[in-house]
Amino acid sequence: MENFPLDNLTEVFSYFNLSDLSKLSNISKSFQQAAEQRKQYIYNHLLRPETQVQINGLQSEKGKVHNGRIGTIKGKPNSDNDRFPIQILYLTGETELLAVKATNLNPFLTPDQLEQEKKRYKAISYSQDGRVRESHGMLLDQIFMLARWSYNEMTGQTYFRNMDFSQYMNLSRADPRVGGPNAALFSFYKVKPSLAGYSVPHDETIFDSVVKSLVQNQNQIVQAVGKKTKWPADGPNGHFLIRNMVRFMSTWDAEVIIGKFWIVKTTNTGTILVSENSDDDESLGKVYLVKGLASNIGDLFLSRFGDGTTPVQGVLTVVPAYNFLVYDGIALGPNKRASPSKKKQILKHVEEAVKSDSIVYQGTSASLGKWDDEPPILPCIRGDDSLDWGKCNDHVEESLSHCNPGENLTCANFVVDEEHKRIAKEIAKLAKKVGVQNIKKKGSSITIRRFGYTRDENPNLMCAMILGSTPVHMFTFSEWPSYNLDEILKELLLCFKDIKKVPSMIMVDELSLVEPMKMLFDEAFSTVGMKESSTCPTVMWYPPPSAMEQTFNQMNAGNGPPPFH
Repeated sequence: MENFPLDNLTEVFSYFNLSDLSKLSNISKSFQQAAEQRKQYIYNHLLRPETQVQINGLQSEKGKVHNGRIGTIKGKPNSDNDRFPIQILYLTGETELLAVKATNLNPFLTPDQLEQEKKRYKAISYSQDGRVRESHGMLLDQIFMLARWSYNEMTGQTYFRNMDFSQYMNLSRADPRVGGPNAALFSFYKVKPSLAGYSVPHDETIFDSVVKSLVQNQNQIVQAVGKKTKWPADGPNGHFLIRNMVRFMSTWDAEVIIGKFWIVKTTNTGTILVSENSDDDESLGKVYLVKGLASNIGDLFLSRFGDGTTPVQGVLTVVPAYNFLVYDGIALGPNKRASPSKKKQILKHVEEAVKSDSIVYQGTSASLGKWDDEPPILPCIRGDDSLDWGKCNDHVEESLSHCNPGENLTCANFVVDEEHKRIAKEIAKLAKKVGVQNIKKKGSSITIRRFGYTRDENPNLMCAMILGSTPVHMFTFSEWPSYNLDEILKELLLCFKDIKKVPSMIMVDELSLVEPMKMLFDEAFSTVGMKESSTCPTVMWYPPPSAMEQTFNQMNAGNGPPPFH
């Protein structure tokens, strides 16, 4: 190989970085010469200040965590040890300067790596006060309030009837009338009221209702807010602002994060939150970076309810927007401060996540690049006041499935048959004999609740019927994850015979059974001469409890602190 042309050897080595070249041994003189030329080229032309490089091959315990990370060269190498000053930019906005040998630096970044780093930098540079930009915050707050308003309209909350939306918007975010809907809001988010047993003038989902309001007022919103955001993703003068918001909103039912978090510390780019893996508060889960709305989340909690450095616990709702996460302005708690040992555990867990770049800072759709392109067009409003999604209709209808309310809650399969009709008629006959308990009286509603909504929580497939607040009947169902139509009708008949009454409201936690039960009871009660709506039980959906609902109930029972903004 001694006479191998030098130009050809140089071309061969063009695929080598310094780490590769350092491993060469027992090579000919011409190879050595070509390898040395390659080294000088990398030093002189590629390892220059402000060049982005990938760190690889660090062996120390402190160094290993940085392998694979992209950093920026901030100066010339130290002449004594050939180490370059490499600046690491963390998701928190903090920086660290490392001294890294040239052989541990790879300047040959792929297009995908460069694109991911560009997105990461956008998330970091979006704001430097731990919250969303003021104009985005104002609009997101209004969207959240519209969703709560729509939920109140759907469920007919009495405290809300003598109020218009402008009055509702002026309520403190600490008001229970604002925080109350959060417990079940996303359970109903894409469920039509009629499917949940509610009767309202416009049978549209909460999502559709909010989208319609945004479409109707898009010009005013863009004029008032769009031009102020000055965020490239919103287009010139905020042209894409509403389209972006609708795209984000369409994923919230699937990507919302509701749960108990340790609120750890405030950074320039958001507040560090740590979820828990178990109910015993011992196991720590994912680390999140979340932006506030009007205020930084950490400012609301850490100083007001602690010493500013000790993590406190609260329940929050977090949703994705753009390439970051934002909380909805309502929080329950804090109801706990970390003990010294717990604080140490949490801070170590957070430090590891920051160093390894494993912090969750954006939603699934954003991380998969689904929001990289121009947002889809907005729907039109038809003459009957319903939304027309045009070319997006097929996609939207798929995303608005009214059947599956949760990941672990696949809908029960049912076929209405003569046996079902017979049992429904037996219930109707019993109601005619003993009367239907008036809706205004105590014990007028019965709720069917499974004991748990994962196999670990409910290994024996148990379900309870609760009259008012008293369990009156329990049964097991045959197949996970839920009881079927045959089982619920038989158990209701047994229960009603036992308690010698038929409540005027039946609330089930299996959404797919609401419609067939309503149909069966309407027909059966009509057959026995009880056709009036006041004598036929109302069947409604009672969604499984969210993490926030469970905590809300626990805190109310213990007179815990109210939600606040």
